[in-house]
Amino acid sequence: MLMNTIETHRQIRDGNPAARRTLRMAVASVTLLALAACNTVSGAGKDVSSIGHNVSRGANAAQQGITNTTGASSH
Repeated sequence: MLMNTIETHRQIRDGNPAARRTLRMAVASVTLLALAACNTVSGAGKDVSSIGHNVSRGANAAQQGITNTTGASSH
């Protein structure tokens, strides 16, 4: 395995076009996957945040409804 790695490095370093093309494709693929993962995590974070805001608004509305119905203070 180590010898294969060393040989691959030599091919890239010495200008083997196929090896350079393979390396470029690998780097581009990893970059695109990383960007896709970032967008996925960002979208999930927004979804969770939205749920949290909705729960908070619902709790506030319920508390206000109880206060209006009973005349009790919420604090």
